[in-house]
Amino acid sequence: MDYLEEKLTNSDPLFVSTRTENQTYRFDNVALSGLAPDGGLYLPKPADAISRKINFDRLVDLDFMERNIRILEDLLPANEFPPHQIEKLVFDAYKHFPDAGSPIGL
Repeated sequence: MDYLEEKLTNSDPLFVSTRTENQTYRFDNVALSGLAPDGGLYLPKPADAISRKINFDRLVDLDFMERNIRILEDLLPANEFPPHQIEKLVFDAYKHFPDAGSPIGL
C-alpha cells in the first residue's frame, strides 16, 4: 500500500479545524473538501509532530509557491513524491489562480 492510499484509507482522525478543534477529520475528507465545514483551515493533529518535520528556517525568504513546495517536500515521502513531482503538483494546483501568493490589500 503506498503512502497516499494508506492516508486515504486510514480511519484514524488526523486533522482538526482552526475554528473547532474538538471535531476531527480523516485525510480523505480533508483532501477533497479544502475547507472545514465551519470555514476553518485544516491542521494535522497532533500539529507538533508534523511541525517537527518541517524545516521552517528555509521557508523565511521564499515566495508562496516555493514555500508550498518545500513544506510538501518535508512532509511527503521522497521515494513516492520526488521534488520535481511535488513542484509540478503545486504549480498545477495553482495554475488557475494567477494571483496565488500575491498579498491582498486591506
